Amino acid sequence: MKTKTLLVVLVMYGLCASAQESPEKRIRFGLKAGVNGSLFTKAVDPFDDFDRRGLSYFRRFFRASGFGGVTLDAELSPRISIGAEGLFTSKGMAYREQNDAVIIIDSDGQEQQAYNYYNFNVDYLELPLTINYNFSQTSNLFLTTYAGFAPAINIAAKTKLRYEGDVNGDGRKTRSVKDKLDHVNHFNNSLIAGLKVGDSVADKPAIFLDFRTSYLLNPVFNRSRSDNGNNLDTHMLSFSLGFGVKF
Repeated sequence: MKTKTLLVVLVMYGLCASAQESPEKRIRFGLKAGVNGSLFTKAVDPFDDFDRRGLSYFRRFFRASGFGGVTLDAELSPRISIGAEGLFTSKGMAYREQNDAVIIIDSDGQEQQAYNYYNFNVDYLELPLTINYNFSQTSNLFLTTYAGFAPAINIAAKTKLRYEGDVNGDGRKTRSVKDKLDHVNHFNNSLIAGLKVGDSVADKPAIFLDFRTSYLLNPVFNRSRSDNGNNLDTHMLSFSLGFGVKF
């Protein structure tokens, strides 16, 4: 009986001592948000023929948009880990034209050029999966490069013509013109690669920056021509900068 009691005491002591230690976490969850810059690889309807369609004043431009979601990193070895994410991400393409009817004055009192924007807004739920290589850590920072794939589900698609501060004949600000964007592929997949840098602490929340580029492997649209015969055959290239925290 005394032997059993002593054994229980020793086990309980060992568990308590182990609980007081803080071993390095091998699985870490996190949150991430940031900005995208994306563009189509080819001009599409109605911008595939600028001159013929009277749109010669519009020029291709990156569409700036946002993303956010949750992350998971699982360490397989000191140098190799795998990552998984669940992100809402807004991408697409923008065209812009100069708007000389509007004068923009910045905080320094200087005039700035105004623009009208025609945006293709394509929103996805992305599930990126990556293999990560962790470079040798310093006492304060980690540096990781990664590559992988990002399966995606299209959850919204529209076009939007936004006027920069224009007013109509009644003196009211001109409203943006929105329309549904048809024929977007419901499922898609992207090849992704990037670089992460951040705090290397393991026993408390750690912040990081994430630089990523992605290329849509399948076409944006599920058909190559619009109803009026103009081009819809394009892929998409995106760059992103994210800020996150691991727990």
